[in-house]
Amino acid sequence: MESPQPAESSGEGLPGVGAGAHERDLELARAALAGSAQARREFVDLMACVPKFLAVMNARLGRPFADDALEDVVQETLVEIWRRLDSYAGHASLKTWAFRFCQQVLSSRLRSVRRRPPSVGLVSQRDPGGARLTSSLDYEHVYQALEKVDGLGARIVRHKHFDHLTLEEIARRLNMPPSSVKTHYQRTLSRLREILDPLRKEAGL
Repeated sequence: MESPQPAESSGEGLPGVGAGAHERDLELARAALAGSAQARREFVDLMACVPKFLAVMNARLGRPFADDALEDVVQETLVEIWRRLDSYAGHASLKTWAFRFCQQVLSSRLRSVRRRPPSVGLVSQRDPGGARLTSSLDYEHVYQALEKVDGLGARIVRHKHFDHLTLEEIARRLNMPPSSVKTHYQRTLSRLREILDPLRKEAGL
């Protein structure tokens, strides 16, 4: 993966921007790189914003990454931030600078996931003949299809197939009766099949 190269800016509208913050942050970054234990502790505390930023971004994308996978993204982002800390020039606050790494590393990871070989299985109700119907397409097609269906149903499907939760676990998480979760799940799968079947036929699946 190519290392992110976030451009610094004034940071308007981004987190962590405040008058007089940049000079202090630049001093902190230089001291941390020089080996100051106190500066490194402060830097680590400051970078507690990274998992928070990534959690919000992941949620806005519909949670494409489960908790374990998101933790990997957090660690990768922190490594990249530290590795390129010597390029920080103080034109934006450290939090704004880190925010841009979060955006770029998450986007890079998402592109990598979407380039994986077909591996997403969406299982629907049995057909009249009793055969189990499946749709196996790459992540990009599935994500696009999920954006076209009911929001609650899409969330349930994501929990079931991306987070690997049972319907009972999803019901507890969403504070819903299991029967309602099952109804939304089956209805959403039917709608997804309508969207994905033409793509499956085109791909010869």
